[in-house]
Formats: sequence, structure tokens, C-alpha cells
Amino acid sequence: MERKIYLLIIFYLFSISIQAQTQYKQKIYDSYLKGDMTSWKATVDQMLQVKNANTDFKFELLNYLYGYIGWCIGNERKPEARKYLDIAENMASELEKNKVNLSLVNAYQGAFNGYNIALNPIKVIFFGSRSIKHVEKAISLNKNNYFGYLQMGNIEFYKPPRFGGDKYKAINFYGQANKLIENDYFKHKNDWNYLSILVSIAKSYTALGKLQEAKKYYENILKIEPNFTWVKNKLLPELNKQIKNGK
Repeated sequence: MERKIYLLIIFYLFSISIQAQTQYKQKIYDSYLKGDMTSWKATVDQMLQVKNANTDFKFELLNYLYGYIGWCIGNERKPEARKYLDIAENMASELEKNKVNLSLVNAYQGAFNGYNIALNPIKVIFFGSRSIKHVEKAISLNKNNYFGYLQMGNIEFYKPPRFGGDKYKAINFYGQANKLIENDYFKHKNDWNYLSILVSIAKSYTALGKLQEAKKYYENILKIEPNFTWVKNKLLPELNKQIKNGK
């Protein structure tokens, strides 16, 4: 009888944990659709207060930190980006030390080294080589790690052409990431990363001057999520203006 009660308690606690993670995922997804980064930050800060978090929780939090840091960098909030990047790098180091999902850990370390380039451009060669090394290792450890291909796409997209950056290669890597995430769509339903990959493909086509291809991706995104504010109110209208002006 005591064993049965114990198992019921464990099951209950496990169910509560899963439910909480699902709620965090939905909050982040809704924040992404609305462009509400204040809410995104509040969710991250709330998760950072959780004690004795399990591995899945830590990787989820790491992903949301990754998204928020990228937004901070893109919006010239570098001190805030530095603060959260330090937290994220420490988390990744802890997971690496415990030898937990090393493919995913390396993919995040590759991403974080890329962020370090944006925060400290003078060390571009140092951080750039480390980023490539980590991402290549991530893919070698797990050929089905979509996040690794996403980071390889980012490397090709943001690396200047004179240093070998190639937008076509970026599209190819983003496409591989997209295919992998769609193959496991049930797991990634309402996952901001899925929409982010599609946006990255569209942006790559735009950078190459292939505006109609980019438009198809933006229109497809809006079929998936008609109220995705960033695409609906900014990216697609700006692209349509480029097409109209023949640029």
C-alpha cells in the first residue's frame, strides 16, 4: 500500500512538472507571435528561479535564453545580452560537465560563441573558429540535431562573403533544420524555433535578391500562424515594397 502511494506521488509530481513546462512553452510561443519580449523575459526570469530543475527543463530554458539574447543583441541592448549570455554559457558548461546530450550542448555553445562575436567584434576570429568547431561537433554527434543545422545556417548567413559566408549554403542548412523539425512536428508544435527557421530561410532569399521565393515563405508562415505580428506587420510588407519598387 505504501509503495502504491509513493508511486502515485511520483506520478503526480511528474505530471505537474510536464504541465509546467508545457505552459512555459506556450507562453514563449505566444510572446514570439505577438513580439512581446517583455513577457518572454518574464518567463525566462521565472524559470531561472526554479530549483533542482531536471535536464529537459534546463535545455528548454537554454533555448529561451538563446532567443532572448539574440533579440537583445538585435535591439542594441548589449549589457542585458551580456548578463543573460553569461547565465546561458554557465548552464551549457554545467550540462557539458555532466555529459548530457553533448550534441545539443555543442550546438548551443556554437550559438553562444556567435553571440560573443556580436558583443566583442574584435575577437571575431577567436569566437568564430570556436563557434564552427562546436557546431560541426554537434552535427557529427547527432545527424538529426536540427538545432545544429540551424546554427550552421546562421554561421553561413552572418559570415561575411570575403571569409567564406554563403547565403545559398545557409538556405541549405536551414532547409535541413526545417526538414528535421517537421519530421517530429508533434514534438515541436507551437515551437517558436520552427517559425524562426522559416523566417531565416525567407531572409536568406531576400538577401540573395530572390524576393518571390522569400514572399512564398512569408505567406506560408502566415498560413500557419495568421497573427504572427513580425511577419504580418513588418517583414512581408517591407518585402512587398521591395518587390513593388523593383529592388
